[in-house]
Amino acid sequence: MRFLCVFFLFFCLNRSEMAKIKDILSVPIGELEENSGQIEGVPANPRLIRDENFRKMVKSIKDDPEMMELRPLLVFNNVIIGGNMRFKACKELGWTKIPVTKIPAGFPPEKLRAIAIKDNNQFGENDWDALANEWGDDPLDEWGVIQAQFTNYQPEFSPEFQRQNVTDEDIATTQRNEDSQYTGTAERNLIDVVCPECGGEFQINRPE
Repeated sequence: MRFLCVFFLFFCLNRSEMAKIKDILSVPIGELEENSGQIEGVPANPRLIRDENFRKMVKSIKDDPEMMELRPLLVFNNVIIGGNMRFKACKELGWTKIPVTKIPAGFPPEKLRAIAIKDNNQFGENDWDALANEWGDDPLDEWGVIQAQFTNYQPEFSPEFQRQNVTDEDIATTQRNEDSQYTGTAERNLIDVVCPECGGEFQINRPE
């Protein structure tokens, strides 16, 4: 019986904490701080956003500001745990208040660390056929779909080739070599080049 009482009390307390977490407040933007590592046990926010993606985020929030109500910032003691980049975008737009969900006091650092990373994770993947056939008329690139998919793309190089850059001088040298080897055949109009991205070797028509 004692065990059941303790379990019921624990269950009620956790429901109470969850109810607190679900509250969405409109907070003056000047009261909030980006996560720079000021919470003991929680490292600084590891996320970065580049100029073009930042511009797209600003436009996205400007076009659909209600998204911030639907997905507010996650804040602990006025420090942003989730949504640091959106916070920057809202400041850029001149917002004076911003929707937040306050994480209650007493949350352990290891939970805050997990939230900071998991808030940005994308465990799913896009069905490109569905996007092309059913969403093709929408500005997907402006919505960040293409950028999100390929931001971390790294090409794999075939081991028999080494990455190298093709310069104008390389092309001119190849042309001169070809001119010295061929006399009037169709092959004389082709030059060998190496792709700077994949390292593949192929022939192209000599530029006019």
